[in-house]
Amino acid sequence: MIENLLAKIDPSKENDRKLIARAFELAKRAHEGQFREGGAPYITHPLAAAEILADLKLDSPAIAACLLHDVLEDTAVTEKQMEKEFGQEITFLVKGVTKLSNLTYRQQEESNLKTQNLKVASLRKMLFAMAEDVRVILIKLADRYHNMATLQTCAPEKRQRIALETLEIYAPIAERLGIQVVRHPVDRGFGGSVKTLFRTALAAGADYIVELHPDNQYDPRFVPALLEKARGDDYAIVIGSRFLPPRLALEGGMPWWKFVSNRVLTFLNGVLLGVRLSEFHSGLRVYNARWAQQIPLADLSDDFALGFQLVGQAVEDGWKVAEVPASCRYFREASSNPLRGSIVYGLGTLSESLRVFMYRTGLGAARRVRSSAPPVDQTQR
Repeated sequence: MIENLLAKIDPSKENDRKLIARAFELAKRAHEGQFREGGAPYITHPLAAAEILADLKLDSPAIAACLLHDVLEDTAVTEKQMEKEFGQEITFLVKGVTKLSNLTYRQQEESNLKTQNLKVASLRKMLFAMAEDVRVILIKLADRYHNMATLQTCAPEKRQRIALETLEIYAPIAERLGIQVVRHPVDRGFGGSVKTLFRTALAAGADYIVELHPDNQYDPRFVPALLEKARGDDYAIVIGSRFLPPRLALEGGMPWWKFVSNRVLTFLNGVLLGVRLSEFHSGLRVYNARWAQQIPLADLSDDFALGFQLVGQAVEDGWKVAEVPASCRYFREASSNPLRGSIVYGLGTLSESLRVFMYRTGLGAARRVRSSAPPVDQTQR
C-alpha cells in the first residue's frame, strides 16, 4: 500500500524512507477498523494526502506528520507515545494540524453580509496564527484537497458544507501561500472543470495543458513522459494509456467488467475514428495549446463525455493523437462512473465516433471549420 509513496522519495535518502515507513505502520495500526464514509479503510486518506506532499517535495518530517495527522484526534495513541516514537518535531506538526481541525466553520444566516465576511476573515487569521510552522498549513491543505477529491462518498448536506468551507476558508489561505486557485461557485461537472482548465492555462500562455484527475488514481510521475512525447511532434493530445500492455490495467486493480468493456469500446471507437490506439478513455493527458486555442468549447459537453469529444475534435481537425504507458490504481474512494453512468458514457463515445466517421467519409458536416493543420495519420505510439 505504501509502495507508491516510497517511490516518490529519493532512494538515496534511506533514513527518510524508513521514517515515513514507520509513520505509515503506526497510522495503519492506529486506524485499524476505521473506515471512510465510502467504505475504504481510513488509512487510505492520510496516505493519499502524504502522496500529495511527496509530489510537492516536502521534507520527510512533514510527510510523516501527514500520515499521522489524525492519529492523536481519532485513535488511542497519546501525545507522549508519539513523541517517544517520532520526536518533538513530528509531534509538534501533528498537534498543529489537530488544533486546526478543531476549528469549525459554520455559515450563519447573516442579514449583514459584512458581519459574515468578517467572521470568515477572522477564522483565516486564526488559522495562520495557530499554525506556527507553514508545514502545518500545507498538511491541512493536502488533507482538504483529498477530502474534496472524494466528496462523492459523502451525504449531500456534508458535501455542501465541506465545499463551502473550502471555498471561503482554505482557497484564500492557499492563495496567500502563492498557490493559484480557480473557483467554481457551483459544480460545473467534469467537462466544465476541464473547460476551466483550458481557459485558465491558455490565459496564462501555456504551451501544453496537463489533465490529471485529482484522486491519486494516476501517478503524476508519468507526466514528463507525456510531455516529452507531445514535444516530439504536433500531437493535439497525448494519452497516458492504462493498456500498454493490457495487463497493466489489471495489475492496477481495474475490475474485469471495466477491462472488457473498455477494450470493446476502444476497438469500436478506433474503427470509426480511423485511429489505432490501446485506449481513448484515460484521465491522464497532455494537450497541445496551439490546438486547444481552436476548440469550440461552448459546443462541447460539461459532463464526462467531453473527454472523448476532445479526441473526436482532434481527429476532425486533422491533428495527431498519441499515447504512452501510464499505470492507474483502482480503489474504493477513487472517482469512477457507476454502471449506469458508464453505459451512458459509452453510448456517447459511439455517437461521437459515428459523427466523426460521417465527417471523414463526406456524409456529414464538421462541428466547426477545420484548423489549418494538414490531415495526418492519427495512429501514433
